[in-house]
Amino acid sequence: MTASELSAVVTSLENAALLIASSDVHSAAYHGDLALVAKFVEIDGAMASAVDDSEFGGDYTPLHYACYNGHLPVVNYLLDECNSRVDIDRRTATGCTPLFLAAQQGHGKVVATLLEKGADVTVMEDEYYYTALDVAREHPNVFKLFKGHADREYDSWHHQPPVMHVPKVSAVSSTVAQGGVSVELVMPKEEKGTLKIREIKVKVVSLPSGAITDLLVVPRLAWGKGSVQESVVVRGLEPGGSYGVYVAGVHGMGYGEYSEMSEVVTLKVREKKVVKKEVVEKEVVKKEVVKKEVVKKEVVKKEVVKKEMAKKEVVKKEVVKKEVAKKEVAKKEVVKKEKKEVRSTPSVAKNPQPPQEKRSQKAARPLLEKQAVNATLPATPVKMPPLVLGDLQAKTMGGGSDRGSDESSEMDFDALAPDEEVDVGGEEDELFG
Repeated sequence: MTASELSAVVTSLENAALLIASSDVHSAAYHGDLALVAKFVEIDGAMASAVDDSEFGGDYTPLHYACYNGHLPVVNYLLDECNSRVDIDRRTATGCTPLFLAAQQGHGKVVATLLEKGADVTVMEDEYYYTALDVAREHPNVFKLFKGHADREYDSWHHQPPVMHVPKVSAVSSTVAQGGVSVELVMPKEEKGTLKIREIKVKVVSLPSGAITDLLVVPRLAWGKGSVQESVVVRGLEPGGSYGVYVAGVHGMGYGEYSEMSEVVTLKVREKKVVKKEVVEKEVVKKEVVKKEVVKKEVVKKEVVKKEMAKKEVVKKEVVKKEVAKKEVAKKEVVKKEKKEVRSTPSVAKNPQPPQEKRSQKAARPLLEKQAVNATLPATPVKMPPLVLGDLQAKTMGGGSDRGSDESSEMDFDALAPDEEVDVGGEEDELFG
């Protein structure tokens, strides 16, 4: 091998490694990358049937992804090259097979390939119990592949549904205007490999004319093993009439043949009650009396409630009034107590003085007053009006007021003894406070 050839091989391996590192077998199958799918399977053969258990994987395998998107080359590779490892009828988490997914998406070539390789048509998904045939009806060209496939012509699923057992019919309670019948169904035994009946067609005929009165298709209610008994009620039938019922099964290949007719059932006529006029009138009067009694009770009840409310309001006002009076009394007591405390509290002088100092000040007051008078008077004698001087002399010398008129109007204050006090009456108080 030359250096260039070796380099090409190395480059190819590196590219493959990058692809593998950035992808997975499920993504490769989903996008139809056959080379990458083959590379994954070459590295690990179990990759051909690996289950996608990721959050949204739904237990899909590479074959499911390839069939869903119609990648026929990948489908052929997985079924031919990896046949021993791949289950063609593998079901997803919801019960879908690769054939179901291919038929649902309308990929005819993939459906034909799966039918040729023996895919099971009878497998039903878990939600609506549909088979690949049921979903293929949305794509007529794909549905033809199921009905016209020569290799599957004699398969059990390739035929119409089997004939149903004769139903059991009984009348149900009816009204004056309409009646009804209950139809009990007994499902035929369902063998493995056959398409299961999904719906039941019910045909009701009026006798003796045989005219179809009602025709309806009802879904199957139970999916037990073997025979399953179910029932359906058909209403809207005419009371007094006679009816017979036929049933037929329905599955992916279409409708089956009708069963034999059930036993004839005749609906009873519900008679109308004839009521006399007097009875009707009495009932009306009775109802009116009852109605009045009810109204009367309601009125009485409202009055009682009203009185109770008024009583509660009065009680509430009394309570409020008492509370206000109580607060007023308490307030007066507080004011009275405060006044009492003010009266009992002794007054305190602004500048309290000891008793000894007070006595000293009282003794020194006359001398201070005299000195103050001498300081305010002029040094030379002052002539004063006779009346004033006379009064002053009278008070000073101890004489009466009649002496002031004939004595001299002049007085020498310096001649007074130092210790002699002069009583000037109210003028002294005004001058010295």
